[in-house]
Amino acid sequence: MFDIILLNDDKNQKNLNIYNKIRKNIFLSELKYKSVTDVFDKKSLHFLIEINQTPIGVVRVAPELWGKIPCSKRYGVTVKGNSIEISRLAILKEHRGKINSDGLQEIFSKIMQTTREKINISNIFFSTEPAFAKLIKRVGISLHYTGHDNYENNIYRQLYEVKFDTKQHNWSSHRNLVDTKYHSAL
Repeated sequence: MFDIILLNDDKNQKNLNIYNKIRKNIFLSELKYKSVTDVFDKKSLHFLIEINQTPIGVVRVAPELWGKIPCSKRYGVTVKGNSIEISRLAILKEHRGKINSDGLQEIFSKIMQTTREKINISNIFFSTEPAFAKLIKRVGISLHYTGHDNYENNIYRQLYEVKFDTKQHNWSSHRNLVDTKYHSAL
């Protein structure tokens, strides 16, 4: 149902332009971020999310650099060994609230499958609004609140621990962290 296009391998400039337009629209216009790029972008995996060949959103998977991931400064977290942060998840307004649990599970599973092919993963970081965390839990992804909170750009987020079972392609609980920068109700 959903297509997840890895733009790092995609030579289609049109897809990259769509990705950048969605990111700018949501992060700069809607959320009033000062910038949509950072030092992690060059090493990150960038995905365009489509349904029936219609772009509906984007997401970035940022690998650990220098013992840090994008949420490290926000939460004061230092990471060790093959950590990633799922971040800059943005779904266009007209598609929010229309993705059911199966669809959300499909999106995350496809992103993680592609990520596993590119990056050796030990830890996953995911910071999210509490309402989105509830939705993620309904999909069957075990999130464990770490006790870290953040209020930035008028958005309240909490840091959660998550484990993706790379052998069975399943999400399960374990001592690992996950972070997503944007996630208004899907």
